Amino acid sequence: MVADGVVNCGLVASGACAGALLRYGVHDVAKSRAAFGALSGPAAICTLNVVGSLVLGAVAGAGASPRASLLLGTGFCGAFTTFSTYSVDALTLLQQRNYPALAAYVIGNNVLSIGGAATGMRLGNAARSAVSLGRGRPP
Repeated sequence: MVADGVVNCGLVASGACAGALLRYGVHDVAKSRAAFGALSGPAAICTLNVVGSLVLGAVAGAGASPRASLLLGTGFCGAFTTFSTYSVDALTLLQQRNYPALAAYVIGNNVLSIGGAATGMRLGNAARSAVSLGRGRPP
């Protein structure tokens, strides 16, 4: 079963590579646009975490195969989202004594990410149900 382990590692690595590159690109573009001024970095991280939570919820809700879960969940979403950057951003806002931004960031990140995961799970469940119904139709 070494071959299975190699394939699984390849799936995680492939998904992680894509997720990390996309995260870098989105974060870089958001910071260069400075739409939120000094908060552009935290706003981008919050967006990445919410979108990643939505995608992971959809993967889980759709009942993805173990290998699809490794590629999309562990690999892609694991690298696309970032708890460590979220934590450092929150501490930076705390050190700057920017309490309103800190509260909005922490509450928004958690509430919106959980909401994204719930929405994704509902969408995944709906997609799985639609596929199941499609298989039951006569030719």
